[in-house]
Amino acid sequence: MVSSWVILQVLSVIAEPLGLPVQSIPVLILMLIIGFPLYIIFIWKSRLSKSWESDEDDTTSELLDKSKFKQMYYTGLGIIIFLSGLSVVIIINNSFTSGFSLPKMPQNDKIAVLKFTNNTGDEKLNHIGNMTEDWISHGITQNNAGQIISQDIVKSYTDAIKTQNINLTDNEILNKYLKPGKKITGSYFLSNNKLILKSSIENGSTGDIIISIGGIECDSENPLDCIKLLESKIVSYLVVEKTGGLSLEIEPPTYEAYKAMLEAKVSFGERDFDKYLELLDKAISLDSNFFEPKSLKVGHYYNIGLYSKADSLINKIKKNSGQTERQLYLLKMYKAAIDGDNRLLYNYHDYGYNIAPYELDTNSSHMVIALNFVNKPEEVESFFKEISFNNLSLENCKLCVDRMYIMALANHELKNYSKTIELLEPYVDLLYDIDFFKAITTAYVFTNNKVKLDNLLQKLKLKISEENWLSLNYFAGGQFLLAKKKEEAKAYFNVVVATETNKNNEFLKGESYYELANYAMAEKIYAKLIKEYPEDSRIKKFITSLSKCYFKMGDSAKGIHLIDSLEKLRQPYQYGEIDYRLAEIYAAQNDDKNMFEYLLRSIASGYFYTNITFKNDTDFIPFLESQKWNTIMTYWH
Repeated sequence: MVSSWVILQVLSVIAEPLGLPVQSIPVLILMLIIGFPLYIIFIWKSRLSKSWESDEDDTTSELLDKSKFKQMYYTGLGIIIFLSGLSVVIIINNSFTSGFSLPKMPQNDKIAVLKFTNNTGDEKLNHIGNMTEDWISHGITQNNAGQIISQDIVKSYTDAIKTQNINLTDNEILNKYLKPGKKITGSYFLSNNKLILKSSIENGSTGDIIISIGGIECDSENPLDCIKLLESKIVSYLVVEKTGGLSLEIEPPTYEAYKAMLEAKVSFGERDFDKYLELLDKAISLDSNFFEPKSLKVGHYYNIGLYSKADSLINKIKKNSGQTERQLYLLKMYKAAIDGDNRLLYNYHDYGYNIAPYELDTNSSHMVIALNFVNKPEEVESFFKEISFNNLSLENCKLCVDRMYIMALANHELKNYSKTIELLEPYVDLLYDIDFFKAITTAYVFTNNKVKLDNLLQKLKLKISEENWLSLNYFAGGQFLLAKKKEEAKAYFNVVVATETNKNNEFLKGESYYELANYAMAEKIYAKLIKEYPEDSRIKKFITSLSKCYFKMGDSAKGIHLIDSLEKLRQPYQYGEIDYRLAEIYAAQNDDKNMFEYLLRSIASGYFYTNITFKNDTDFIPFLESQKWNTIMTYWH
């Protein structure tokens, strides 16, 4: 026992200087405890038992003494073995396994903000790391971007484990017990009196870097400038990811810039386009590297017909270096649209769609491009089904209504009119969208549901504006003509011509007279519109319709003169509109050769397939049986 005590004292003194493991002393104690009963057994076997081997010469009292000694020996040995075994269990439990159970979290979506490494070489700047961690944690919590696993939580686990003589790093504790979904790490250093802050967001389970945010610089005397900017970018990324957005950015924008862009999208949904552009400009001014609002401006200018402005903005964005592959594809897509190359447009947009098929804007745009730009109606339904309407409020989602409209038009191109009725009818009483009503009008006409159509028009007369209501009646007449029901069509055109009109719907009146073959009345309206509104955006339509009237009335000279007037209106970025209008004029002359030639020119220049163009245009009804239509309708395939 004395020897064991001496050995333990010596080992406790020399263990640390020799760099022996912390568990060295418990191991030695275990060896001594286990060895003690073994030593007693060894003494018995080697010494005592031999002297008592023979009992022949022993007296009765000696035999009794030996018996008592053996009994005491074995009893004492049993007690010593029991106590030794109990001691071994206690020591192993306390020294080699955790004597308590720290709670282990399942893998979760919490975010661990880890220590930022000070690479400045100056310990006095350690506070910058602490400030950064605190600022990021506060920003994430304040903006509901996620739940934080703080350094205090990690430290409490570390301290608890150390009481059990277990040494684990912070990272090991996170991986084993806390299991965050993400980890935010970082470092900072000095360069020419500039503080440079870097950070990355890692996958909590694999350690893979999700996104890196590097090179944030500020004056070393004002480290908070760097810290605020880093916090803003991290929060922005987490909010975008949490809300299901898919960022186009090389690294996250500032949170204020991101909020401005979100507000812009709300304004767009409310059709407040001036505020929309104002907020996009605000987002760009808050973060000049923010790509998405720049791309949204390009798209907006394109959609409202300011093609030159959109083209100029694309060239300006391209001058900035460091674009991602997705950004470059997006710019190439816009450029293809502006150049009128719809095949390239579809291919470039398909790249973006495959990255984000569930992103509402991207998915919806792909539906439009597939149908209106390259006439692939058979593909539209697969895109449409990618996003469910179950959790969307159609009354507050214009884009959702537009999606239904495009799906309906695709159904019509495939002659699936009953599917349109099934899709749209449940929402007829909820919406006020004229395109939505035109889509269901087509379905009613081609499924012989005239009663339903008339009931709908009666209800809408008090629900929508007079201009839209007359437009819907004129559209219904055109659909009956396309369905080869000329007599039914007349009733709807007569509704339009019988209504007192203003400038906005006077053109509809002229068009209705034209469809009713009352060319004299139509001619008066078109001539008046051209004279009084020469700067109207519809001037090319006015000239086309008047030219058609002259040819129908047998005044070819005046009709040809107006063709010359149309030719003079050719400008860049018209995407085949002049050629299309000329095709309509040649159709009025029954000149199918020139008609098909100009239709082909128009589609090659980027003219769109819509519910009132090409095969859906009443001007071309006499020629719809021609095989030449296949070349035009599949031009971009």
